[in-house]
Amino acid sequence: MGNLFAKLQQFSISDTVFLSSNSNHDIAPISISIKHQDKLQIAKNEILLLENLECDADLETELQQTCDVDKVKYLKVIGTSIQNIPITIGRYGNLVGMDLSGNYVQELPWAIVYLKSLKVLDLSNNMLTHIPKTVVYLRALTVLDLSYNFITHLPTELLYLQNLEELTLDGNKDLISPPLDVVRKGITDIMSSLSARYNRQDLWKDWLDVPGQQKIMATLFQLCISCILHNKVEFITPSYIPPVIKSHLSDCVKEQEKLILVCKCSVCFRYFSNKCHFDIHHCKK
Repeated sequence: MGNLFAKLQQFSISDTVFLSSNSNHDIAPISISIKHQDKLQIAKNEILLLENLECDADLETELQQTCDVDKVKYLKVIGTSIQNIPITIGRYGNLVGMDLSGNYVQELPWAIVYLKSLKVLDLSNNMLTHIPKTVVYLRALTVLDLSYNFITHLPTELLYLQNLEELTLDGNKDLISPPLDVVRKGITDIMSSLSARYNRQDLWKDWLDVPGQQKIMATLFQLCISCILHNKVEFITPSYIPPVIKSHLSDCVKEQEKLILVCKCSVCFRYFSNKCHFDIHHCKK
């Protein structure tokens, strides 16, 4: 396979690096630029560059074949057709920077919870429609670039990223919560909007509880499903979940999204016919 990382001194923008994790690929000098390099203390031999991958399986193979995963601190994937990041990314626990910009990424795996040292995450120019709630585990994150995707709302869990300094959302024309006029004001206003969402309550959450009504004992299977949904665990991506469970969970989520359940906001006093809409709405003054 050969040496994966060139043993070079400290890099600068547009320096040439020699990187590949697949012995079938020709190893050639590639000039790359490292975004936000001022926030990252990494050397050239700590960069993994993957390019021209045709499918998700190719990326998974590349990530699995890399031997010195503990040495990799910066991952850049360019010019690919990948749509999903494999859970293998969880092996790269020492990453401080990851650039997945300019691909076709539609979803992030639950395994990002292992990237506890990640400071810079660039997901710009992809096909993302949402950000998973597991992003809450990226506590070291200082820069998050989500520009030019198809994101409709931001998760409230972004509030837990207390080290976040830059949040870029340009080009997400479908964004409704927080609304675009708030987003344009910057990260402070974005976090204020999410904070308002976090502190509100549903004044009608107990309206279906009828005193004296006998409750039916749920099966263990139903309790497991309810626990996963209640805690908003990301379940779609993990490959080890049995297909029947994953299918049932997907059906339950779809039913919840369509379920008519009247909610009333304790802040703006607006009514909602759907719990999902209540959770992400932006309170209008």
